[in-house]
Parts: sequence; structure tokens; C-alpha cells
Amino acid sequence: MSLIYILRSAIYNLKSGGKKVAKTLKELLTEFKKVEGVDLAAIVGSDGLVIESIAKAGVDVDAIGALADNGLAMARALGMQIAKGAPVQTLLEYERGILLLESLGDEAMIVISSQQVSDLGRLRFLTRHHRHAIIEALNAI
Repeated sequence: MSLIYILRSAIYNLKSGGKKVAKTLKELLTEFKKVEGVDLAAIVGSDGLVIESIAKAGVDVDAIGALADNGLAMARALGMQIAKGAPVQTLLEYERGILLLESLGDEAMIVISSQQVSDLGRLRFLTRHHRHAIIEALNAI
């Protein structure tokens, strides 16, 4: 858990009197983890620090978070260079799985890692479906 997350949580608890949002980030990330093959679902800050995550044992969440931020920055730069605008979603397909990145504005992104390409449509749907709830939960901390 990053220092930013801890500080945001403390500020949120002071401001709101500890009122609970509809769903927590952990609860929302659990929805992604239910998809077969998903080994990581995370919310990563624009600084590359992990805000919240759910991962299989052995997954280096912090390293992936730091590098994923660079991947989204590269996609952003490429989009601007070819006059396509900012990326909505970035998909990196590898020999043994995929990495799905989606920006949540200037401060965070969703990072999903899966060993299976076959459930890509489901992952994309869940990302879009839970996007506003994730942003709401982020703003609450």
C-alpha cells in the first residue's frame, strides 16, 4: 500500500466522518479478479505507485505499476505525435498474456494483467462498466 493511498484515506476519513462510498477500490478490483486468467488488477497513480491492487502470489505489483505508468506515457506520446489524441485504452499483447491499461484522468490508471487473451472482451467491458465507480472511490480517498 502506497503512502499516497494512506494519506488520501486519512484525509477522506477526516473530511467525511468515515462515510463509506458505494464500493471500495478493493471490492471493484475483485470483479476483475473473477475473470479466469487475471493475475493482477490494480489502480496505479500517475507517479507509478500502486494505490490498490489484487494479485496472485508471486506477482511483483510494484514493479508492474512503475513500468505500466511508462507504458501509458508512451501510448500518450505516440497518440499526440500521430494526431490521434490521448489513449482511451492501451492493450499490450505478449506471448503469454496481455496487459490492459486505462487512464483514469491525470492522477491514476487501471492496470489489468491476464494470462488469457480469450477474455479480453470481458475485461474491456468490466473496465468501462466500473470506470465511474472506480473514479468515485478514488476521489473519496
